[in-house]
Amino acid sequence: MNFLYWMYLMGTLLLGLWMIYLMQTKLDNFDWNYHKNDIWFNCVITLLFWPLLLVIYPGKLFNVKRLFDFDIVLGNLRIQGIGQRMRCLNKLAGSPPPCGCEILYSHANSASGTGKKTRLWFKSDDVVTLYKGKALPFYSCYEQAALVSWVKARDRSIKTPTEVPVQINFQNIAVSLLDAGFGLIECNACAIQYSADKLRRQMPSLHRGWNKITYRCPKGHALLQYNYVHIYV
Repeated sequence: MNFLYWMYLMGTLLLGLWMIYLMQTKLDNFDWNYHKNDIWFNCVITLLFWPLLLVIYPGKLFNVKRLFDFDIVLGNLRIQGIGQRMRCLNKLAGSPPPCGCEILYSHANSASGTGKKTRLWFKSDDVVTLYKGKALPFYSCYEQAALVSWVKARDRSIKTPTEVPVQINFQNIAVSLLDAGFGLIECNACAIQYSADKLRRQMPSLHRGWNKITYRCPKGHALLQYNYVHIYV
Protein backbone atom coordinates (compact mmCIF):
# COMPACT_ATOMS: atom_id res chain seq x y z
CA MET A 1 0.00 0.00 0.00
CA ASN A 2 2.81 2.41 0.89
CA PHE A 3 4.43 1.68 -2.47
CA LEU A 4 1.24 2.61 -4.35
CA TYR A 5 0.89 5.74 -2.21
CA TRP A 6 4.43 6.90 -3.01
CA MET A 7 3.96 6.03 -6.68
CA TYR A 8 0.84 8.22 -6.75
CA LEU A 9 2.66 11.13 -5.07
CA MET A 10 5.67 10.80 -7.37
CA GLY A 11 3.44 10.63 -10.45
CA THR A 12 1.51 13.70 -9.23
CA LEU A 13 4.75 15.63 -8.73
CA LEU A 14 6.11 14.75 -12.18
CA LEU A 15 2.78 15.47 -13.85
CA GLY A 16 2.54 18.78 -11.96
CA LEU A 17 5.94 19.85 -13.30
CA TRP A 18 4.89 18.79 -16.80
CA MET A 19 1.66 20.82 -16.58
CA ILE A 20 3.52 23.88 -15.30
CA TYR A 21 5.80 23.62 -18.33
CA LEU A 22 2.81 23.33 -20.69
CA MET A 23 0.96 26.25 -19.09
CA GLN A 24 4.01 28.50 -19.32
CA THR A 25 5.07 27.59 -22.85
CA LYS A 26 1.98 26.41 -24.75
CA LEU A 27 -0.84 28.66 -23.48
CA ASP A 28 -1.06 32.27 -24.64
CA ASN A 29 -2.84 35.43 -23.49
CA PHE A 30 -6.08 34.37 -25.17
CA ASP A 31 -6.15 31.17 -23.12
CA TRP A 32 -5.43 32.96 -19.85
CA ASN A 33 -7.72 35.94 -20.50
CA TYR A 34 -10.77 33.85 -21.40
CA HIS A 35 -10.19 30.45 -19.78
CA LYS A 36 -8.19 31.13 -16.63
CA ASN A 37 -10.66 29.32 -14.34
CA ASP A 38 -10.97 26.44 -16.80
CA ILE A 39 -7.20 26.04 -16.95
CA TRP A 40 -6.84 25.76 -13.19
CA PHE A 41 -9.85 23.46 -12.93
CA ASN A 42 -8.39 21.14 -15.57
CA CYS A 43 -5.05 21.25 -13.79
CA VAL A 44 -6.50 20.28 -10.39
CA ILE A 45 -8.75 17.54 -11.77
CA THR A 46 -5.90 16.07 -13.82
CA LEU A 47 -3.51 16.03 -10.88
CA LEU A 48 -6.09 14.37 -8.63
CA PHE A 49 -7.29 11.71 -11.03
CA TRP A 50 -4.28 11.15 -13.28
CA PRO A 51 -4.17 7.34 -12.70
CA LEU A 52 -7.74 7.04 -14.01
CA LEU A 53 -6.98 9.32 -16.98
CA LEU A 54 -3.84 7.31 -17.69
CA VAL A 55 -6.01 4.22 -18.13
CA ILE A 56 -8.97 5.79 -19.97
CA TYR A 57 -7.32 8.64 -21.96
CA PRO A 58 -3.55 8.03 -21.85
CA GLY A 59 -2.80 10.33 -24.78
CA LYS A 60 -4.58 13.28 -23.14
CA LEU A 61 -1.92 13.71 -20.46
CA PHE A 62 0.78 14.36 -23.04
CA ASN A 63 -1.18 16.40 -25.59
CA VAL A 64 -1.65 20.06 -24.68
CA LYS A 65 -4.44 20.50 -27.24
CA ARG A 66 -6.46 17.75 -25.58
CA LEU A 67 -5.46 18.61 -22.03
CA PHE A 68 -6.52 22.25 -22.42
CA ASP A 69 -9.38 21.94 -24.90
CA PHE A 70 -12.08 24.54 -24.17
CA ASP A 71 -14.41 23.86 -27.09
CA ILE A 72 -17.98 22.91 -26.19
CA VAL A 73 -18.94 19.54 -27.67
CA LEU A 74 -22.64 18.63 -27.97
CA GLY A 75 -22.88 15.32 -29.80
CA ASN A 76 -21.53 15.94 -33.30
CA LEU A 77 -21.64 19.71 -32.76
CA ARG A 78 -18.42 21.43 -31.69
CA ILE A 79 -18.68 25.06 -30.57
CA GLN A 80 -15.38 26.94 -30.66
CA GLY A 81 -14.13 28.12 -27.29
CA ILE A 82 -14.14 31.89 -26.74
CA GLY A 83 -10.35 32.08 -26.45
CA GLN A 84 -9.80 30.26 -29.73
CA ARG A 85 -12.44 32.43 -31.44
CA MET A 86 -10.75 35.64 -30.26
CA ARG A 87 -7.39 34.25 -31.40
CA CYS A 88 -8.80 33.58 -34.89
CA LEU A 89 -10.34 37.06 -35.06
CA ASN A 90 -7.04 38.65 -34.05
CA LYS A 91 -5.27 36.66 -36.77
CA LEU A 92 -7.92 37.69 -39.31
CA ALA A 93 -7.46 41.36 -38.40
CA GLY A 94 -3.74 41.07 -39.07
CA SER A 95 -4.17 39.22 -42.35
CA PRO A 96 -7.70 39.73 -43.73
CA PRO A 97 -9.01 37.68 -46.67
CA PRO A 98 -10.00 39.48 -49.90
CA CYS A 99 -12.98 41.82 -49.76
CA GLY A 100 -14.57 43.02 -52.98
CA CYS A 101 -16.92 45.85 -53.80
CA GLU A 102 -19.87 43.61 -52.89
CA ILE A 103 -20.13 41.33 -49.88
CA LEU A 104 -22.33 38.28 -49.38
CA TYR A 105 -23.78 37.24 -46.04
CA SER A 106 -25.66 33.96 -45.56
CA HIS A 107 -28.05 34.03 -42.62
CA ALA A 108 -29.13 30.77 -40.98
CA ASN A 109 -32.84 31.25 -41.57
CA SER A 110 -35.05 30.15 -38.68
CA ALA A 111 -38.04 32.12 -39.93
CA SER A 112 -39.22 30.08 -42.92
CA GLY A 113 -38.65 26.68 -41.34
CA THR A 114 -37.15 25.32 -44.57
CA GLY A 115 -33.63 24.96 -43.21
CA LYS A 116 -32.26 27.00 -46.11
CA LYS A 117 -30.02 29.97 -45.53
CA THR A 118 -31.11 33.43 -46.61
CA ARG A 119 -28.53 35.26 -48.69
CA LEU A 120 -28.00 39.02 -48.46
CA TRP A 121 -25.82 41.28 -50.59
CA PHE A 122 -24.38 44.64 -49.55
CA LYS A 123 -21.89 47.07 -51.00
CA SER A 124 -18.76 47.09 -48.87
CA ASP A 125 -18.92 50.89 -49.08
CA ASP A 126 -22.36 50.72 -47.40
CA VAL A 127 -20.79 49.37 -44.22
CA VAL A 128 -18.39 52.31 -44.17
CA THR A 129 -21.17 54.79 -44.94
CA LEU A 130 -23.42 53.53 -42.14
CA TYR A 131 -20.80 53.07 -39.44
CA LYS A 132 -18.22 55.75 -40.14
CA GLY A 133 -17.52 57.41 -36.80
CA LYS A 134 -19.87 55.02 -34.98
CA ALA A 135 -19.34 52.02 -32.73
CA LEU A 136 -19.92 48.66 -34.36
CA PRO A 137 -22.53 46.39 -32.68
CA PHE A 138 -19.98 43.85 -31.44
CA TYR A 139 -19.19 42.70 -27.91
CA SER A 140 -15.53 42.08 -28.67
CA CYS A 141 -12.83 44.50 -29.76
CA TYR A 142 -11.22 41.64 -31.69
CA GLU A 143 -14.35 41.11 -33.77
CA GLN A 144 -14.59 44.85 -34.45
CA ALA A 145 -10.94 44.99 -35.47
CA ALA A 146 -11.41 42.00 -37.79
CA LEU A 147 -14.36 43.54 -39.62
CA VAL A 148 -12.73 46.97 -39.89
CA SER A 149 -9.52 45.45 -41.23
CA TRP A 150 -11.42 43.28 -43.74
CA VAL A 151 -13.60 46.10 -45.11
CA LYS A 152 -10.81 48.65 -45.03
CA ALA A 153 -8.71 46.42 -47.29
CA ARG A 154 -11.53 46.13 -49.84
CA ASP A 155 -10.55 45.91 -53.49
CA ARG A 156 -13.18 47.50 -55.73
CA SER A 157 -11.73 45.72 -58.75
CA ILE A 158 -13.13 42.45 -57.34
CA LYS A 159 -16.62 42.32 -58.80
CA THR A 160 -17.56 38.83 -57.58
CA PRO A 161 -19.34 38.99 -54.18
CA THR A 162 -16.98 38.02 -51.37
CA GLU A 163 -18.43 36.17 -48.40
CA VAL A 164 -18.21 37.55 -44.88
CA PRO A 165 -15.53 35.59 -42.98
CA VAL A 166 -17.15 32.89 -40.88
CA GLN A 167 -15.34 34.13 -37.76
CA ILE A 168 -17.37 37.37 -37.83
CA ASN A 169 -20.93 37.37 -36.52
CA PHE A 170 -22.36 39.71 -39.14
CA GLN A 171 -26.02 39.42 -38.15
CA ASN A 172 -26.32 42.73 -36.25
CA ILE A 173 -24.53 44.58 -39.05
CA ALA A 174 -26.78 42.99 -41.70
CA VAL A 175 -29.97 43.91 -39.87
CA SER A 176 -28.85 47.50 -39.30
CA LEU A 177 -27.97 47.82 -43.00
CA LEU A 178 -31.41 46.53 -44.00
CA ASP A 179 -33.09 48.96 -41.60
CA ALA A 180 -31.06 51.79 -43.14
CA GLY A 181 -32.28 50.82 -46.63
CA PHE A 182 -29.08 49.18 -47.87
CA GLY A 183 -28.72 45.86 -49.62
CA LEU A 184 -30.54 43.08 -51.41
CA ILE A 185 -32.08 39.97 -49.89
CA GLU A 186 -33.10 36.78 -51.66
CA CYS A 187 -36.46 35.14 -51.10
CA ASN A 188 -36.05 31.40 -51.58
CA ALA A 189 -39.79 30.96 -52.15
CA CYS A 190 -40.02 33.66 -54.83
CA ALA A 191 -36.51 33.02 -56.21
CA ILE A 192 -36.21 36.81 -56.43
CA GLN A 193 -33.84 39.35 -54.90
CA TYR A 194 -35.64 42.22 -53.16
CA SER A 195 -34.13 45.57 -52.21
CA ALA A 196 -34.26 46.52 -48.53
CA ASP A 197 -36.96 49.13 -49.07
CA LYS A 198 -39.36 46.46 -50.37
CA LEU A 199 -39.28 44.39 -47.18
CA ARG A 200 -42.04 44.15 -44.60
CA ARG A 201 -40.83 44.37 -41.03
CA GLN A 202 -43.01 42.47 -38.54
CA MET A 203 -42.37 43.34 -34.91
CA PRO A 204 -44.66 42.21 -32.03
CA SER A 205 -45.23 44.47 -29.03
CA LEU A 206 -42.01 45.15 -27.16
CA HIS A 207 -41.61 43.27 -23.88
CA ARG A 208 -38.87 42.55 -21.38
CA GLY A 209 -36.50 39.75 -22.36
CA TRP A 210 -36.12 38.27 -25.81
CA ASN A 211 -37.94 39.96 -28.68
CA LYS A 212 -37.92 39.13 -32.37
CA ILE A 213 -38.29 40.96 -35.66
CA THR A 214 -39.27 39.02 -38.76
CA TYR A 215 -38.41 40.38 -42.19
CA ARG A 216 -40.79 39.33 -44.98
CA CYS A 217 -40.80 39.78 -48.73
CA PRO A 218 -43.62 41.76 -50.43
CA LYS A 219 -45.57 38.48 -50.84
CA GLY A 220 -45.33 37.70 -47.12
CA HIS A 221 -42.68 34.98 -47.14
CA ALA A 222 -40.52 34.98 -44.02
CA LEU A 223 -36.92 35.77 -44.97
CA LEU A 224 -35.03 36.08 -41.71
CA GLN A 225 -35.69 36.44 -38.02
CA TYR A 226 -33.70 38.69 -35.72
CA ASN A 227 -33.73 38.07 -31.97
CA TYR A 228 -32.67 40.74 -29.52
CA VAL A 229 -32.89 41.41 -25.81
CA HIS A 230 -34.79 44.35 -24.31
CA ILE A 231 -34.15 45.31 -20.70
CA TYR A 232 -36.31 47.79 -18.84
CA VAL A 233 -34.37 50.57 -17.12
